[in-house]
Amino acid sequence: MTNRRHFLGAAAATGAAMAAPSDVVRIGMIGLGGRGNTLMASEVKRVPNARVTHLCDVDQARLEKAQASAEKLGYGKVRGTDDMRRLLDDKEVDAVVIATPDHWHAPAAILACAAGKDVYVEKPVSHNLREGRLMIEAARKCSSASTAITGPRQRVFE
Repeated sequence: MTNRRHFLGAAAATGAAMAAPSDVVRIGMIGLGGRGNTLMASEVKRVPNARVTHLCDVDQARLEKAQASAEKLGYGKVRGTDDMRRLLDDKEVDAVVIATPDHWHAPAAILACAAGKDVYVEKPVSHNLREGRLMIEAARKCSSASTAITGPRQRVFE
């Protein structure tokens, strides 16, 4: 029986897979604090054919630590940057996971949608109604293959 959790997880994985030119969904992680590392280490690993290929954090120490963790997790050598715009401009990235500080959730998601990426953004999605509306508008402007999703953290990837 399909429930909401399975549907959302499958929708996120399928949406990204449809956009991927290969069988592997190449994921860029934006924000590598506690939550970003947890998502990379556990949740993303459970999505079939998902592979973290790019990392982004403004803190160079966090970025380097996450790159070492990604290699230990079996993702191999991942590319890193301190500017999410460079990650979003990279055609090798199919989807992004946004786990930045809360005030960057909406701007990062809007830019990711504009770049045609599938998006998972941590909650809270936005700080105010206007940001939320701008996110919806950005998601609607994306190609029909793009997926923008947020959810109750641990359940989206099930």
